[in-house]
Amino acid sequence: MTVWILIALQAFESGFWLGQVGYKRRQRAKVRERLVWGRPPSARLPIIDEQLRKTVGTPTTTQTRVANGIVRAARWLIHTRAFELVVLNAVRGRWPKRPRLDSHVKLGL
Repeated sequence: MTVWILIALQAFESGFWLGQVGYKRRQRAKVRERLVWGRPPSARLPIIDEQLRKTVGTPTTTQTRVANGIVRAARWLIHTRAFELVVLNAVRGRWPKRPRLDSHVKLGL
């Protein structure tokens, strides 16, 4: 009985340390990507990414560089306060307008 408990504890400890090592490795990769790109890693959509990868085929190096430049410019533009205000203005323009209440209410006494 005691031998099985010792084996179970060793297995638990081994699993714990392996989990810690894997977690540290994942965190290190996230930190590295943040340091390199200056932002958190982008969200991945595996099914859509795979379909688009099949659609794209094999682009040339020049095509890849041009696409990278366009994406960088778009990300730079999108991550500005000005873009947020432009979107807010567009939403306000399309928002359904309600009739405003008259500020001069007359009481019929």
